Amino acid sequence: MAVTEYGQASGFWSYVHDDNEAEDGRILLLADRLTSRYKVRTGRNLRLFTDRKIGWGEEWERVINDELTSATFLIAVVTPSYIQSAACRQELLQFYSNAKTRGVEELVLTIIWSDVPDLSTESPDPLIKIVASKQFEHFEDLSLQEPDHSDVRKFVNRLVTELLRIERAVEAKPEIPLSEIPQTEPPPEGADERPTSDEGLIYEDEEPGILDANASLEAHMAEWLIVMDEIPPIMNEVKAITAEYTPLVTRARNGSSGSQGAQQTLSVLHRYAAELNPVADRMLAKSQEYLQKALEVDQQVRIILASHAEQYVGPGQNPIIDGDHQALRELAATGADTVTAIEDFQKEIAPVAKLSQSVRKPLGKLHKASQNLIDTQATFDDWVTRVDTMESIALAREALHSALQETAEIDQPGTDSDAERGE
Repeated sequence: MAVTEYGQASGFWSYVHDDNEAEDGRILLLADRLTSRYKVRTGRNLRLFTDRKIGWGEEWERVINDELTSATFLIAVVTPSYIQSAACRQELLQFYSNAKTRGVEELVLTIIWSDVPDLSTESPDPLIKIVASKQFEHFEDLSLQEPDHSDVRKFVNRLVTELLRIERAVEAKPEIPLSEIPQTEPPPEGADERPTSDEGLIYEDEEPGILDANASLEAHMAEWLIVMDEIPPIMNEVKAITAEYTPLVTRARNGSSGSQGAQQTLSVLHRYAAELNPVADRMLAKSQEYLQKALEVDQQVRIILASHAEQYVGPGQNPIIDGDHQALRELAATGADTVTAIEDFQKEIAPVAKLSQSVRKPLGKLHKASQNLIDTQATFDDWVTRVDTMESIALAREALHSALQETAEIDQPGTDSDAERGE
């Protein structure tokens, strides 16, 4: 948790706005209770960002772009709507990945406001897995109580205690630049982790974090690209099955009227659902694997991009860095095409889902698969944003350097400018 030099802690309160409205503002009221109790117990203010339109953006960019030397926490108020929200999923996945890379996963806390189906650390959905592993407490019963109920107040006090524990734990950790974070495998159980000779020592100029990150990235990327290549053929299967049954559904609906026409249509839809369901299962499983591997790759990409930022002087100056940046842009473009394809398909098939309950099951799985692809695309887009920012800074630095150099040349003694001034 970030504690500024002025003694102010900060964090993000992540929630679904519609949930807060449905609960008559209780989710934000809980945030207010938290900041008040924190002030009473510590004498310090707790700057809690609750509105994405006010203050959130600038602070979020600072945290996600690793510009803070200390950490900032995120508290997610989780409901089924939160799990389904693309914006909330992106926030939690992005923040968690950032915290995990920096070795401060404890900065993520989840409050279960209402029951989330299949909440488990073994869930195939990476987001649900994070929610389950980082949950502070269930709040479902307390959410039905009045905000001033003693049990709610005790909950808030326990939450403050947990935040203070996290604050002490994070402050006790050494501050390591992202580009220097080692990514080595853990030593065998019982082994001495400390180097015992010069051979085991790591020197600064060896850049252990970057070397290990590159090696790890190659291994993870190879696995990930295999999964990426397996998704389009499955999507083509889905489209082929749909293309086969679409005219059959149309013919059945137009062929007869009344109950006979409805029965014929349902019969076709049941066959369509039966054939589509196993393919939808494979699509969902593959998309979950795709997202999980993207999160693994993200750890290494963040470290490598942080290293690039330290030595980048602009496009065309370092072929290796330029190549990495181009590869990330192409990866993001490919991912965007995949997301667009599955979203277009969902729009086309949406009317069919209204015709039969049997069809909703496989289409629901395809919708979840689509969300996994969108979550992954958010990671791609974050990489491109980092690259764009890096290049913009380098170009601005180069322009400033050129301007200063021109000014220095003009001010040199004996130049035409001096003569014109009569000096």
